[in-house]
Amino acid sequence: MQRPALFVISDGKGNAERLLQTAMTLAPVIDGFMLREKQWTARQMWEWGKALLEAGFPPEKLWINDRLDVALALSAGGVHLAGHSLPVAAARACVTPPMKVGVSVHSLDEALQAADEGADYVLFGHIFPTPSKPGLPARGLPSLKELVVRLSIPVLAIGGIHADNVAAVMETGCAGIAVISAVLGAPNPLAAAQTIRQRLHAACSP
Repeated sequence: MQRPALFVISDGKGNAERLLQTAMTLAPVIDGFMLREKQWTARQMWEWGKALLEAGFPPEKLWINDRLDVALALSAGGVHLAGHSLPVAAARACVTPPMKVGVSVHSLDEALQAADEGADYVLFGHIFPTPSKPGLPARGLPSLKELVVRLSIPVLAIGGIHADNVAAVMETGCAGIAVISAVLGAPNPLAAAQTIRQRLHAACSP
């Protein structure tokens, strides 16, 4: 991850055509589009990914959540694992570069374990309060900073991040961010992503 990374994660609403069109529109601006539609079957995910790639979406920017089999079948850019997914080491044994293996973590211990098992990056959150995590306290910027300092692999931040707090997030030294509603919930997802990209660039410029 050379520049500050901007990942967009699907919102779980299952609208395949909307997600397809939106991902294509966002492709020039983002570094990854992660398909996370938990109600979809492996076949549905594969068919969607195949249609996206056939439409010209860069394969290195396609990430598949949880389903290693689908990621491998699509030769996607990466597979992203959750706590209920395959162990990192098991996925790592099946994946060869340039495909990446990422892991969602919620504590320093989980992050260190993921790194030890061969993860290419971790996704840590939620950083700020977010409606998607009602009743759960935010981890906050100090915890994010601790992960960045302690880990030898990139740390991405997620949770309540939008254009107005991107600079504060990037001050921790993290490698980038992942967002859902800040882009997919915006009236104009492309304009929202462009604004966030500009803020990322400004935050990381000398």
